[in-house]
Amino acid sequence: MEIALLPKSALRIKGKSASFVVNPQEPTATNAALLLDDTIEDVLTDEAVTIQGPGEYEIGGVKITGTRGEKGIVYSLQVDGIDVLVGKMSTLSAMQHKLKEHSLVISECNESGDGAFLTSLATSSLVYYGEKAKEVTQGFESESLKQMNKYVVSPGKLPTEVETILLI
Repeated sequence: MEIALLPKSALRIKGKSASFVVNPQEPTATNAALLLDDTIEDVLTDEAVTIQGPGEYEIGGVKITGTRGEKGIVYSLQVDGIDVLVGKMSTLSAMQHKLKEHSLVISECNESGDGAFLTSLATSSLVYYGEKAKEVTQGFESESLKQMNKYVVSPGKLPTEVETILLI
């Protein structure tokens, strides 16, 4: 599975059988778009599915569960055998006691705050991205924070200790 930052704070999650774009802002080839709030950009191709809200979905063999909180929507995905949780930091914070642990947690950080609570939700990797992601991760130990533009992980190679990634 590959997680890559796209222009304008959009994110691509690419598995073996399907790819997803979180909050697309520009035309992008994908199987589905995951929208974290009620805003929608009309930038998808006709083949792409828009997922915007709570419910259970399946795209290209990837199971997706959307859960609405008072501040937005979070999505739980099973991509290439890896449990992935995707959401805005404010939504994840408000819902943290209702969410189960996932191997990989991806947080959109478009506002300042303390992202340390996310370690209670991730068993292998934490990925931060967005306008304020660098600010959110400033307090983390520099040797444990990895900065990259793309993160690649596979089920057999998940880190045993929580790895913190800043997508730039």
